[in-house]
Amino acid sequence: MSESLAVAGSVIEVVLPPDNVYAKAQADAAAASAASANLHFLAAVALMAGKVAASQGAGEAITTTGQYFAVIPGTGALDVFVRTSGSSTRVGAVPMLNLVSGYLGIGTAVPAQPVHISQADQALARLRLENTGSGGHAFDIIAGIHGASQEGLSIHDVTAAAIRMVMTNAGNVSFAASAPTAIFGKTVQISGGSENGTLAIVGSSGAGYVATFSTSLLVSGRAGMALGLGADDATKITITTAGNVIPAADNTQDLGSGSFRFDTIFAGTGTINTSDARAKTDIGEIPDEWLDAWGEVEWVRYKFFDGSRWHVGLVAQQVHAAFAAHEIDAFEIGLCCFDEWDASDAVDEVRDEDGEIIVAARPALEAGDRWGLRYSECEAMEVAYQRRRIAQLEAQVAAMEAAP
Repeated sequence: MSESLAVAGSVIEVVLPPDNVYAKAQADAAAASAASANLHFLAAVALMAGKVAASQGAGEAITTTGQYFAVIPGTGALDVFVRTSGSSTRVGAVPMLNLVSGYLGIGTAVPAQPVHISQADQALARLRLENTGSGGHAFDIIAGIHGASQEGLSIHDVTAAAIRMVMTNAGNVSFAASAPTAIFGKTVQISGGSENGTLAIVGSSGAGYVATFSTSLLVSGRAGMALGLGADDATKITITTAGNVIPAADNTQDLGSGSFRFDTIFAGTGTINTSDARAKTDIGEIPDEWLDAWGEVEWVRYKFFDGSRWHVGLVAQQVHAAFAAHEIDAFEIGLCCFDEWDASDAVDEVRDEDGEIIVAARPALEAGDRWGLRYSECEAMEVAYQRRRIAQLEAQVAAMEAAP
């Protein structure tokens, strides 16, 4: 391979026969050292490019449409331009290709990363990865949403002509063909189109998933895996493979609270309360003092302030007062309950930069308290009272029958 060098003013020309590859550049100075440095760089560029037909500086006329031009400043950078119809002169244009200190820029003169692509349209701002092996696909990683938007990031399966992933500028992610709909905070959206969308979680101990199923959201374990619901980094509720709901520990957790109660409970049978003799101590007869106090308790009818129907039952304060009159603590014997709670401030709605709600509004809660009754205990007390009363009446009848 032969090469020739001609230094005319600030221009260096290199010809590398027999490939007829020609390169031309503006030299920074007429000094021999600078000329030599540019010469060697031009030779390397010409060998790598293979298609560099000519090089021109800013303001020089470009006469051939589609011809490639390389401008190599003394800084050691390679800029590649191509002439299109309607543009015949490169004056301050952004190069197609720029190689600076090992960084490759496409569409930018100042690459900030080892490979830096800068384009004004998602159709061009993309990087293709292609597997040509059997079953392999080609994928485009795109700055923008394929065929739809300049915003966000997307992965397009070129082979299947389908978008596989979209991430918005706000950080929400969708494994679907469109941008995700943010719900609370950052959102990961999985959409299967006409199929169910599923998020699978696989670990060394088993697998589970979250999926859309018919009209429900299904959260489930697979192949013998139960479902646990946790708080504070610990499991609090477990749904077994048989569908039973069990707490994390025996007899330690409540369902609802004094200030946040459930409404109606629908069940096929009643509750089962522990009545094992092995769990009880101080077993004895119900004192007459208790039953005497219960005899002063009135069963009444009433309506709730937020309801319209009549109810029949007891009033907790009246039960407490009846026993207090006999110097008996209705709390101590398990009849009455009293719950109180502190006030909590209102929580304002918070939205992210896209206007999506990340914290739902909640009204303020005033400090308060509420009385309650353990009706199973009250009903047991009523039964015991009635049994004593019946026994007393039977004794009276027997005495009357025995009288001469």
